[in-house]
Amino acid sequence: CKLIRRKLKDDFENFRKEKLLKTAESRKSLRTCKRELTQYRLSVRALKNKDGETVIDRAGMEEVCKDFYTELFKSRINVPLPTLEESEERVPPIIISEVRSALHQMKKGKAPGKDGITSEMIYAGGKKLWKALALRFSRYLEEGKIPSSWKESNTILLHKKDDRENLKNYRPICLLSHIYKLFTKVIMNRLSQSLDEQQPREQAGF
Repeated sequence: CKLIRRKLKDDFENFRKEKLLKTAESRKSLRTCKRELTQYRLSVRALKNKDGETVIDRAGMEEVCKDFYTELFKSRINVPLPTLEESEERVPPIIISEVRSALHQMKKGKAPGKDGITSEMIYAGGKKLWKALALRFSRYLEEGKIPSSWKESNTILLHKKDDRENLKNYRPICLLSHIYKLFTKVIMNRLSQSLDEQQPREQAGF
């Protein structure tokens, strides 16, 4: 998709500018920084699996990535689930102004998730689209479920240094659905407001 490729290019350009700026501010070698940035654009040609075997086919490398990051981010601490009291108070439906406010808080120029939808597209949709999203978000809150597609993402691997076949030497960037990000931003704004309202006056200055 041309749109995704363009957004990925914009995202990399923002990353490139930020890295060059930090390098200049710390008075490090700009030549070295530029060489590293050039390396980031190279595609991954091979990866080693957990047994140290080199995998070169795409399906195999995807499986290596899946196994590596599943193990890396797997929780090893048994955290008991809290006991929550059921409330008879109904969660108020999400309204258009909440969607619009959250949308204004989202960063522009970011690469989209698997659906190819960006925050700029949502903004361009105007009130008609925002109203439809508000209704959907309200339903998700009421049912306590979100679309399974929101749990999926595209992952870009940026090489940092050393062995290119070792996944430990890559920085993963997950591209999530912007609609999902918008939904979580709406929830976060509600939580922040609720927490602020619950603060005692004695802590108002802190």
